[in-house]
Amino acid sequence: MEKIKEKVNLEFIISLVIVMVTVIGSTVPLYIHSSSQMDNLRVSTQSNLQAIQMEMKDFHGRLCAIEERNRK
Repeated sequence: MEKIKEKVNLEFIISLVIVMVTVIGSTVPLYIHSSSQMDNLRVSTQSNLQAIQMEMKDFHGRLCAIEERNRK
């Protein structure tokens, strides 16, 4: 009876180790992949933000010119 309990415990421990290795092995590559995608999105977002800021400055400059012209 004692040998059966030891065998069951050993099989249980081996199963847990296999499950943990599988979960960690599938999670790490997904994390690395999502991290690289976030870096790409951050660069893209930053360039879009700079383009929006330049457009706002241009629009403001045009609006000031129109207001100045209308005052005269």
